[in-house]
Amino acid sequence: MKDNLFEEFPNISKKEWMQQVIKDLKGKDFEDTLVTKTADGLKIAPFYTAEDNKEGEPYLAETIVPNPSIPGFSPRHWVNVFEVEEGDGKAVNKEILLALQNGADALLLSLSGDENLDELLDEVLPQYIRIFIVPGKDPLTSIQHFFNWVKRSDFDPHEIQGGLLWDGFANILINKESKDNVIDVAAALLRETEEMDQFKVFAIDSAIYHNTGASPVQELSYSLSAFIELVDGLTQSGISAGFIFEKTLLKTAVGSDYFIEMTKIKTFRKLYHQLAKLYQISIPMENIFIFSSTSYWTKSKLDVHTNMLRSTTEAMAAILGGCNALQVLPHDIVFGPSDSFSKRMARNISNILKEEVYLDKVLDPMAGSFYLENLIGDMFTAVHSKLMEIENFGGWWHLYQKGSIQNTVKAMRDQKMHDLLHGETVKIGVNKFTVPNDYLEDGIKKIEAKEWQLLSTRESELIEQNQTQKS
Repeated sequence: MKDNLFEEFPNISKKEWMQQVIKDLKGKDFEDTLVTKTADGLKIAPFYTAEDNKEGEPYLAETIVPNPSIPGFSPRHWVNVFEVEEGDGKAVNKEILLALQNGADALLLSLSGDENLDELLDEVLPQYIRIFIVPGKDPLTSIQHFFNWVKRSDFDPHEIQGGLLWDGFANILINKESKDNVIDVAAALLRETEEMDQFKVFAIDSAIYHNTGASPVQELSYSLSAFIELVDGLTQSGISAGFIFEKTLLKTAVGSDYFIEMTKIKTFRKLYHQLAKLYQISIPMENIFIFSSTSYWTKSKLDVHTNMLRSTTEAMAAILGGCNALQVLPHDIVFGPSDSFSKRMARNISNILKEEVYLDKVLDPMAGSFYLENLIGDMFTAVHSKLMEIENFGGWWHLYQKGSIQNTVKAMRDQKMHDLLHGETVKIGVNKFTVPNDYLEDGIKKIEAKEWQLLSTRESELIEQNQTQKS
């Protein structure tokens, strides 16, 4: 262009913008009227400019998500994860092959060690997809069972990609275990999977906190502090920190608070990158693998089909935030095992966002947003402060034994549930634009079985419980 049309518009400073906003408010308080706060107390201003960005801060470093660099591939790539449920081996195998032929390119298997993998994974070629494993009671048995199938089927272990979705300390919030045993199992997993050098064996699981009602800062703080316990325990036994970080992926659950959830994933990646530096490890940002699932916490039995809309918003946030693997939960997961229609709809959300919304065409759509970069900065700082606080109080294990982690998360969960119950927050189909339904006839389960546990719950359970009692 010969003429730069932007020259016709004068540069306006943030101070001048603020003066105009305050004038338009006509005496109303700026903070009370236009500044909102997140569940963690982070302030969100009504607008941001380039003047708000702080140069040199670690959280403003360029965020890179993996680029396959393969001709014909789009710059942004994530795998569409299909969860394999228990059932007849041959029937489940047909379901797996159908999913892989219709958009899925990763599998999520729950393995206890008793499955017939020759039958279950017949005609599946693991070198072309990613396989993630949720272990049964003993993760070592699960990974040995899988690894034996790999060798028995004559696949090259070095080509197997994916990971074991195991966070030993997060699991303690569900089933009690000693700290020493978690460290011993982790060390054994590293030894067992040494040949599978592209396969991760640890997950920093922030999803367990999310699905029990935690705030984003709590999710990241508690999951990372637990990982610090794991790294310190393994390094004391002679395992290098570099090997541990190399074999670790990040696991998140993504809720419906669109921009906050995008920010959470970005911040998680940056925090992990900075944590590695503290251990004198340099990990390229693009090598950090993030497995994201849509949220169980946000789903409701009331107006259940609205869950599809929630899942779509959450999937978009996960992709834009930079996830590498995406699992979309079926919209009717709140009722137990899903049917083939629900699974297909869940799988197609990821396909549509790629093939019709073209979210794979731009590497990082969030880059350059003053608002989101500042939000990343605020969340980064808040999590960093929380991590320092946890360490000063003796670390994750100490707080777990005292019940401090559980009580803090439960307090946040209860606040969110009561805000929804009393209309302080709005959830379409739950406390706004509700429709009559008969889905609650079997009642609501007790949220927690024991004081020391954190079990997955849903934000709408109090309202559902009230409706059950009225019916």
